[in-house]
Amino acid sequence: MVGLTGMDTSTICGLIIASVLLIAFGSIALSTWSRGRFNGAVVQGKVVANDFEGGRDATMPTYAPVIRFSWQDREYTIKPRSASALAPRPLGSKLSVVIPPSGPSHARVDSALPLIPGIAFSVFGIAFLAVAISQALPASTPMIPH
Repeated sequence: MVGLTGMDTSTICGLIIASVLLIAFGSIALSTWSRGRFNGAVVQGKVVANDFEGGRDATMPTYAPVIRFSWQDREYTIKPRSASALAPRPLGSKLSVVIPPSGPSHARVDSALPLIPGIAFSVFGIAFLAVAISQALPASTPMIPH
């Protein structure tokens, strides 16, 4: 069945389903980030080295910073799981380290990067939902002054 706006019911239902899924994925990504970020302690770490990780080719090398931090009067060293820096970080520069409730052996560099997909999924989901709703509602008759 084709609605007043020219979009059939199955297309509108598809948009609604897609929007719900996108919003759900965005919410999961955001809650995962916030649970990891806010359930742990945040301490300052210091870059003590940069490990060369290679790269796709010689023109795009990548580096992973080696970070040292203190937790409960002990020193720990971590390195991010994946290298993403195109240039080495300056030695001595400070980075925030999140220490989860499971302990410093599971510490990670604090990053807002997981926020990007969460926000993007949510925004696209809301946009799809707005389109679906606008297509499902009957077109209003414009008011013409007499």
